[in-house]
Amino acid sequence: MQNMKKITLLIFALCWIRGSYAQYLVIDNSSSGGYEIPFQDTVLHCYAQYPNASYVNYYLDLDGDSINDIRFYLYDWFNVHLWSTSIISVSTFNNFYVHIDTSYIEYYQTFISGLVVDTFRKTTIIKKYNWGDTIHYSNENLLSHGAPLSTRYYHYGPPGMLSQNIDAFWGDTSYIVFTKSQGKDFILYYLKIEVGSEYDNTLSLISAKTNIVPDEIPQTTIELPEDYIFPNPTKEVFYFKEGCDLIEIYSLQGTLVVKENLSITRNFFNVSQLRKGFYFVYLRKNETKFLTKLIKL
Repeated sequence: MQNMKKITLLIFALCWIRGSYAQYLVIDNSSSGGYEIPFQDTVLHCYAQYPNASYVNYYLDLDGDSINDIRFYLYDWFNVHLWSTSIISVSTFNNFYVHIDTSYIEYYQTFISGLVVDTFRKTTIIKKYNWGDTIHYSNENLLSHGAPLSTRYYHYGPPGMLSQNIDAFWGDTSYIVFTKSQGKDFILYYLKIEVGSEYDNTLSLISAKTNIVPDEIPQTTIELPEDYIFPNPTKEVFYFKEGCDLIEIYSLQGTLVVKENLSITRNFFNVSQLRKGFYFVYLRKNETKFLTKLIKL
């Protein structure tokens, strides 16, 4: 009876956590963190030859509803008086917001009493995530319009400012995150990007993912009863009723923790290496995917 109560509590916890797990996800390698958004590598380049200006607007539909959600804006200007400006910024639409960093320290130079002075100030830019960072949703850390990825501003002679630089993303591959509000709920999208070096006004959009899966099951995936794998809960090994050719196990945060090809005649799997908790198990057989749940003790 005590064991039955424990199992009931575990299943209740699984249902509760499943409804709330989308509040964060962990950026991992290319096979984790939900489903890939169909997305082709795109390189945006903006370069102004003296003495002209050049700009690029690039729109992106993240949620696949044929409505643009993101605008990447690149601007480059180089004029006859040796002023130079390069900007890469992001604007969002349709209940999309980009995560921002309000604590970035911007270092720049200016003239004070005829002297060049190094100084700094806090400024607001898009938040930069690196591999392994946890992404948290926050109402206080979102922006909808004109958040910069990088800004380079130079004036090669007095009077005025000599240089002003936002360099957090320069010459680096990292992630930026968007939140889509949907009533009281929200969905996270994250993009892997690469920004050019100091004198290369280039933005490469590498890949995009979302955390809505496996919470939302695609039509091509069949949900199986929980007793399809047994024993469940288990400490080490579980069995499945029919052989399969691929197994994928996801954490509640949408992170892929196990992926392994199997022999079609094999009907068991060892999960002793997994931490205690709740998992989603995908089994593939003849190109059909099946989904069930697992409790690891």
